[in-house]
Amino acid sequence: MINCYDFPTEYRLQLARKLVEITPPNLDKAFLLTTGAETTEAAVKLSRLYTGKYEIVAFYGAFHGRTYGALSIGGKKSGAGTRGFGPFLPGIILAPFPYCYRCPFDRTYPACKTYCFDFIVDWVLPCESENRIAAFITETYQGGAGSIIPPREWMKKLEKLAGEKEALLIIDEVQASFGRTGRLFGFEHYGITPNLLCLGKGITSSVPLSALIGEARIMDILTPGSLSSTHGGNPFCSRVALENINIIMEENLVENARQGGGVFR
Repeated sequence: MINCYDFPTEYRLQLARKLVEITPPNLDKAFLLTTGAETTEAAVKLSRLYTGKYEIVAFYGAFHGRTYGALSIGGKKSGAGTRGFGPFLPGIILAPFPYCYRCPFDRTYPACKTYCFDFIVDWVLPCESENRIAAFITETYQGGAGSIIPPREWMKKLEKLAGEKEALLIIDEVQASFGRTGRLFGFEHYGITPNLLCLGKGITSSVPLSALIGEARIMDILTPGSLSSTHGGNPFCSRVALENINIIMEENLVENARQGGGVFR
């Protein structure tokens, strides 16, 4: 009962239900995978299929995994993890991420009024996009780039822009989720709601399992077999994830992380 491919076992179903229960109401379907990179790959494929568009807007400094598509939407192409693997996928637009401590525009927040976002709207998209944007993908904080946390208003503006472009908002919480930031999910700090949510790492705290949570209107575009994962959602890992989530909730570990964060700050 370790590898059962797509068979709907008891624990797979329980975990899918649990993930839908603890995420916002619009996220009402769960797709179980094995690694974080699988979730970002699946989110990109799904957004292109659903919207019929192909451009993916990602951000400088981002890290979304080490598979080919995930590397393509990553924002660092000169590191040891990417050198020599290009060229990468077409249709990827990279834009500045708000790095208020070392602003590339030499401005100071909040006096800058999130100029870096205006730069995306006024310069990056008019110059790089053919107005075929399928999705914007971002982490709630950039882990691989050094724990860079964007201003709340920047994230709100990104959510609004995605809506205006009739594009999906993909939030990659593979690193940030399950209490790490003092909230169960990092996006809760910003008052935003993703259309697709990528989860991993802390979902089990040990064994390999990840999940893509999304809106049914988006997920239902999939046909049988169009997305799959050999070991994704196997009974063993699903059982571990269920117990892990229950412990996080019952032992109030999210609040513990919040208090610990206050001490460090």
